[in-house]
Parts: sequence; C-alpha cells; structure tokens
Amino acid sequence: MKRKSLRNSLIAIIAVTVLSASSYFSYSGYTTAKQECLANDGTITEHQLDIWTASWSVDCEQ
Repeated sequence: MKRKSLRNSLIAIIAVTVLSASSYFSYSGYTTAKQECLANDGTITEHQLDIWTASWSVDCEQ
C-alpha cells in the first residue's frame, strides 16, 4: 500500500512540474512578443492572455 502512495505522489509532483514549466515558457513567449512589437515601433492593438497561459495572442500594428 505504501508503494502505491509513493508512486501516486511522484506522478503528482511530475505533473505539477511539467505544468509549471510549460506555463513559464508560454508566458515568456507572450512577454517576448509584446516587447518585440514595441521595439519595432509597433502598437499593440489587442493582447489576450488565458489563465495558466495556455493560450495567448498579441496583435501588433506597424
């Protein structure tokens, strides 16, 4: 019984780690897109960031 509990705990830790890492890298891409738009003298017309940063969009006009 103890082995099963340890296995489930490890699976949960791995899942949280993967979700956290993917959220971090997605948010990093979002901020990079906004910074590049502003660096190229663009105007951000619309930006959307979903919860957990699963999906995002940045519209930039030159």
